[in-house]
Amino acid sequence: TSQTYWTEEAKLTASDAADGDAYSYSVDIDGDYAICSALNEDPGGTSNAGSAYIYKRTGSNWEQQAKIQASDKAQDDKFGRGVTISGDYAAVGADQEDTTASNAGSVYIFKRSGTNWSQQKKIQASDAEADDTFGGGAGQGVSLSGDYLAVGARQEDTSGSQAGSVYIFKKNELGRAWPPSA
Repeated sequence: TSQTYWTEEAKLTASDAADGDAYSYSVDIDGDYAICSALNEDPGGTSNAGSAYIYKRTGSNWEQQAKIQASDKAQDDKFGRGVTISGDYAAVGADQEDTTASNAGSVYIFKRSGTNWSQQKKIQASDAEADDTFGGGAGQGVSLSGDYLAVGARQEDTSGSQAGSVYIFKKNELGRAWPPSA
């Protein structure tokens, strides 16, 4: 019988950590890349808008490669309630984002090119309503694997008051873009 041991390789912290940021609220890892959220971070002084940090492993060293934020960040969006990373893509949920309706939520897709991460798409539920909290969940809220993205909306009401739903998205056949937002 063989035994498996886990050894700490690194401890990651935000390069600009501040009180109350809630760094590491949601984390994910894929190969040599890790993503950690700070959903209460105040980017540019925008209170609780949130940010996420992407790290790359080289050997046994993990270095911050990027700090990402929503292109339309606003107070109390909670960008980073859920984060996920797969290959050259990262997705970040902001379950309190208000574009469609109050706290309807959105998910932002980022793509890596070299060492740069840029926002590619903002996705919302096709039937978004107030307080659906699309992109948030009990710890995760978003999951990305290859061409598929699953997004939780823990308070969505189709099956009953705050019964919740999961939305599945697929990249188009060309692999260049996600479906249009609702």
